[in-house]
Amino acid sequence: MDMRRILLSFCQAAVLFFFLSSAAWSEDVKFEASVSENRVSLGTAVDLLLTVHGTQDVAPLTVSVDGFDVRYIGPSTQVSVINGEYSTSKAFNYSLLPLKEGKFTIPSLEITVKGQIYRTQPIIIDVVPPGSEATDANKSSDPAASASPTAEAMDLKSRIRLIVLVPRTQCFINEKLPVVVKLYVHDVPLQDITLPEFTKNGFNIGDYAQPRQYEEVMEGVKFQVVEFQTSMSPTRTGKLVLGPAEVGANLIYKSSSRGSSRDPFNRGIFNDDFFQSFFNTYQKRPLTITSKAIELDVDPLPEEGKPAGFSGAVGQFDFLVEANPLEVKVGDPVTLRMTVTGSGGDIKTVKMPEFQPEGFKAYAPQVKEDNGKKILEEVVIPTKTDIKEIPQVSFSYFDPVRKEYSILTKGPFPLKVLPPAPGEEFQAVGFAGQPTNLLKEDFGKDIIFIKDNPGVFDDKESPVRRQLSFLIALLLYINIWGGLFGYYCYRARFMTDQKFAKKMRAPKLARNGLLEAEKALEGNSREKFYDVLYNTLRTYLSDAFELPPGELDGASIIGILRDKGAGDGLLENLSKVQESCDVARFSSVALTASEMKKSLEDVRLLIEAIERQLS
Repeated sequence: MDMRRILLSFCQAAVLFFFLSSAAWSEDVKFEASVSENRVSLGTAVDLLLTVHGTQDVAPLTVSVDGFDVRYIGPSTQVSVINGEYSTSKAFNYSLLPLKEGKFTIPSLEITVKGQIYRTQPIIIDVVPPGSEATDANKSSDPAASASPTAEAMDLKSRIRLIVLVPRTQCFINEKLPVVVKLYVHDVPLQDITLPEFTKNGFNIGDYAQPRQYEEVMEGVKFQVVEFQTSMSPTRTGKLVLGPAEVGANLIYKSSSRGSSRDPFNRGIFNDDFFQSFFNTYQKRPLTITSKAIELDVDPLPEEGKPAGFSGAVGQFDFLVEANPLEVKVGDPVTLRMTVTGSGGDIKTVKMPEFQPEGFKAYAPQVKEDNGKKILEEVVIPTKTDIKEIPQVSFSYFDPVRKEYSILTKGPFPLKVLPPAPGEEFQAVGFAGQPTNLLKEDFGKDIIFIKDNPGVFDDKESPVRRQLSFLIALLLYINIWGGLFGYYCYRARFMTDQKFAKKMRAPKLARNGLLEAEKALEGNSREKFYDVLYNTLRTYLSDAFELPPGELDGASIIGILRDKGAGDGLLENLSKVQESCDVARFSSVALTASEMKKSLEDVRLLIEAIERQLS
């Protein structure tokens, strides 16, 4: 009798499973598109939701909409068994940021499922100027009715402009020209603005001054302006292209979707229009603003009138030379200091004059830059008493304004050279004809000679420090104390940081949960098995990633793990495991022991994969 009841129950379960499988297999496939708003203001993002009913074997589509910047947010799946009816859905969420005002159409999109093509209906979106009541049903749907009376409708590109200004487009090589970069912003919130970057092909770009902010009216529209000032100098001749310049920023836009972008199937109380209007959120989207390039004609310096020793300096310069002291003895140093200052040229490319007079011994000069000045300091030593002056020093440059060469000459500087005191004669090594006067020295009196044969040295070091056993013991001592200190820090954080402690305990608790599931499997307790398996996975994800319970289902955890760098394969396995647990927990279908073992192994492999990829 008992055997008959068991067989009868088995047959009923098989029939029920057959009908459920048939219902799932024959479920109608539908493809729908919906948006969070049909009328939005420029600067407010629209959520586009593509939902496929009846199957989950679909991939996200590549969506392109004229007038919008489209970004794919992520997928979401749903499996439900209600009154024995099994249904599946998969949704793909996209964020559409309008780039200009007007009426635009999201075209009909299509997918292919088992050879059958399914299409969505086109959707019209009305983009109105910022500040308009985009969602007010009493307002006119005509964008012109809501446009600002002081300016025509503007797209996002015309509201954010980057302009590069130079005083002229024809210059000489190495000539320094001021460059002004202006970022114009009209009624668009930007944050985290970066300094402009140029393509430095053939140019030297200077450092930026402190940016200025002010207002400016352009084409009848008031813009907020951020002005950057720098300089550039071309390093070669011919036609060169300056730019384009690029400025990075974050565009702050409003997202007023009807549901969470991570959980499009959520239809709770907080998706009510009242709550959505109250909890509008603002998000950042990276933006790169690019200017137009400027073509420059760079002329070479003329050969006519080029002075001897010209080193390539271009601009307007001042030249100062100082020598100190001007009364010395033979062999005493004289410091020669040259300073070049000016404008219209790149001080970094200026080469200082070379000073190599006869009758002096010169050392290598020291050159430095300080606040737009180039300074050279050189030590020269007179070698004889008949030197009466330090010769003149010249610096030549090309003036791009007058288009001619100029020579600045300083000196000569009168110099009085006294003979040295007896016994202090200057000895200049390497000068031909210079007499060599050596004092008689009493060798061995004030110095100690280096021995040719030093003999045997005594080892005064302690022999213990050189023994291998001592070094090994010292190394072990350091490692033990380092390990104890590390363990102390770990335990202190473990006891005080609750989130850290949960994260550390997550793998161990997951292993314990899997062992409990194995015991339920051995005891043939199906309901307890899947409850333990489901709770083990939820507890692990909650502890490992510090997630509240509300973000552990459906698309929420998928989106979070995707943000943390999880691969598509891992996310697909997680979705399948969640789906299988949901089906087993909420349906009355009796699963075999082999299927339960497979579910256990899938959860174990999933947790191991998450540990490898994300921990």
